[in-house]
Amino acid sequence: MPFYGQGLNTGFEDLTLLFSLFPPSGPFNLSSIFNQYSTIRTPDAHSVCDLALHNYREMASGVISSEYKLRKMVEDLLYRYVPWTGIVPLYTMVSFGGMRYSEIQKKWIRQGRILKLTGWITAMVILVVTKRYLRRNVWNRR
Repeated sequence: MPFYGQGLNTGFEDLTLLFSLFPPSGPFNLSSIFNQYSTIRTPDAHSVCDLALHNYREMASGVISSEYKLRKMVEDLLYRYVPWTGIVPLYTMVSFGGMRYSEIQKKWIRQGRILKLTGWITAMVILVVTKRYLRRNVWNRR
């Protein structure tokens, strides 16, 4: 799925990994090197396909949803102004980072859960504060 524009980057990563598996000197077993390469690289190939499909779906219809806009706003704010949270937008991780695609996917799923939990906690706090405010300032006056 060519929906992320990562073909050339993926090729460079493939070559970097492949050449790193060759011993610095002496004989080598090409079959063993290719087996190692496949074992290491397969999770990344699956992840970049999953991420590309997600990107396609998000660009096709998700960008107009209010949930998407809110998540992007929170992600960007945390990334820019509270970097110690470790929250990094997915596009930034894929396009400008040096992480493996499989690690990016794991981090993205994990931070999605964190953001969702944070959203629920924030909503609950707002509800509790609003209820207390109404109880003190509106309902008690009646």
